[in-house]
Amino acid sequence: MAKENQAQSFKVSGSFKAPLSGNSYEKVRPLHKVAGYTTIFSALIHGLISVIAYHEHGHIDKFKHPENVAGLIAGFCLLIMGISSMRWFVRRNYEGLHRTDFAESTIKINIFIACLWFTDRLFRLAKTCWNFVGNYAILTPMADGAVRVKLRRSLACHPGSHAFLWIPSIRLLETHPFTLISNSPSEFLIREYDGFTSSLFKAARENPGKAWRCSVDGGYGQVPDFKRFDRVVLVAGGSGATFTFSIASSIVRERKARGTTVQIDFIWVVRYADCLNWFAEELKELRETPFVNLIIYVTRNNVISEDASIPEMIEANGSENIASSVIGDIEKGQKENDKEAFPAPEFRKGRPDIPYLLTECLSRCSIEDRVGVGACGPSDLLDYVREGVSRKAYDHGPSIAFHYEVNPSSSSQHSVRLFTDSRLGLPLVKWKFTNRDQNIPLGSFRVCGLVLRAEVHATVTGTAKSL
Repeated sequence: MAKENQAQSFKVSGSFKAPLSGNSYEKVRPLHKVAGYTTIFSALIHGLISVIAYHEHGHIDKFKHPENVAGLIAGFCLLIMGISSMRWFVRRNYEGLHRTDFAESTIKINIFIACLWFTDRLFRLAKTCWNFVGNYAILTPMADGAVRVKLRRSLACHPGSHAFLWIPSIRLLETHPFTLISNSPSEFLIREYDGFTSSLFKAARENPGKAWRCSVDGGYGQVPDFKRFDRVVLVAGGSGATFTFSIASSIVRERKARGTTVQIDFIWVVRYADCLNWFAEELKELRETPFVNLIIYVTRNNVISEDASIPEMIEANGSENIASSVIGDIEKGQKENDKEAFPAPEFRKGRPDIPYLLTECLSRCSIEDRVGVGACGPSDLLDYVREGVSRKAYDHGPSIAFHYEVNPSSSSQHSVRLFTDSRLGLPLVKWKFTNRDQNIPLGSFRVCGLVLRAEVHATVTGTAKSL
């Protein structure tokens, strides 16, 4: 230990021995090396004598003790330090031993970035604490592993936004993002998967109607303003209807308040008829609205029963339930209703032909119309929606804005907005987005070359190729 401290005292720049000897610290470097070599040599001799002594007395297994293992490691480190300080090694590897210079501005940039991150976290924490005061969540278990969460307080956000839900009694240190059905008051429809959602469904099933202390941070998301379009086509699969119901309800309220002329085509695909109870109030509101074309598909034929009916919705067409109002399977794309005026809601069984349905909806539009297409659901459903949108994005079609969101349970995340105005009949430029992981087309769009506005924003797991 004395030799090691001696070596360090000769090495440091502010050593008291340098002024006592009348030399600067770099002039006493030879003394530092002598002290260092002596320390390394003493350590090696100590280790060698210990090995011989333990071997002669039959205690070689004592080297397995933690303190002896640490001593062997320290000895090897000293040996490496000694070799690296030799003149021939230093001359051949000087660049590796040299401390690289760096710009001091990089430290300032990193500090600035850290401050931005800290400010964002602090702001979100402040919002969460503010929304925690007097806020409670009522959990209602629904069919097919879903939970309806209704908060006491409202949240200022745009339709289709999402917010981070925090229920400390279920997960103290976790907040999770979910799409809002309504923001006044705040409501969510959450499907059970695993982790937090599994615990949430278990709590709702064991304590239905119980008020849980909670908070919410939001809303977030850049969703287009669908109220500015002449016609809106909304397609959803399963719990993805949370997004489309939020958009549709906001348009309905806006039209009733200001007298806008937005027409809505609402397509919803569910596995079980019981799932319709997830949005019973929203379905009733859309049914009572004459400018909403409501089409619902139930894909599992063997589960349509009397219990799945929604009595509040069956008013104008008698007292039949969903099962009796189901229309035949149109998977082959055969048209069942050719009326331009929106009929009563159609409940159909089987899997829909999404491209055909979108073609029918877009065929009602004139060239001057602005059409907004919104979709949310599994990735397979969104692939069909892209196909249907691309069929009508031609030079003689209406202006189309396409926005979609992928269900969190899907394997990939996409966010695409397509704005086309193809009224001029000019040469087209075609873009194709492909997923390199699954090798399937994500969408094929043709955009007019000289348009007033043509934008494509994409975040995909893949590449964009110009054809």
